[in-house]
Amino acid sequence: DGATLDEAFSNEVTGVKLERLRLAATKDDPVIVVDGKGAPTTTFKLSDPIDPMLAVVDSQSEAVAHLQGTTHVVVAKKRLAQSTAWVGTLSLHDPDLLRFIFKQAGAHVYNQANDSVVAGMNLLMVHTAGGGKRTLSLRNGRSLTVQLPPRSTSLFDAQTGAALLP
Repeated sequence: DGATLDEAFSNEVTGVKLERLRLAATKDDPVIVVDGKGAPTTTFKLSDPIDPMLAVVDSQSEAVAHLQGTTHVVVAKKRLAQSTAWVGTLSLHDPDLLRFIFKQAGAHVYNQANDSVVAGMNLLMVHTAGGGKRTLSLRNGRSLTVQLPPRSTSLFDAQTGAALLP
């Protein structure tokens, strides 16, 4: 609501029970261990200590990731009456984890590379920093293999895969 910042409000909005962690001050940056069922097994480090930090303490949720060296759940999913809530109590910036969550939520994933993809209005735009060979999976089931230059944005017809802007 732009004015409230507390655990009770987070619990109400997400439908997932959260509580504030009281972590001892440390010079180490937090490391997140992704180890949930079906999730990509990976770790990623946050660039700064987080204080305060919330943890998922909902017994009806499924743990997806923990704070390294603890049992504190920092990414979880919970099936609600009419939806599924995915809660990350901190910045989720691991591309493999985000792709997993998006797929689980029913989103279409256009490629497995760490590119920015925007789709809509029968257009597919792919921005890549590193460039290289890409296999794009169109929503209609067709696959398109393309070579993208580094630091480029390419535009395709989302149905046919025809290049509209190299």
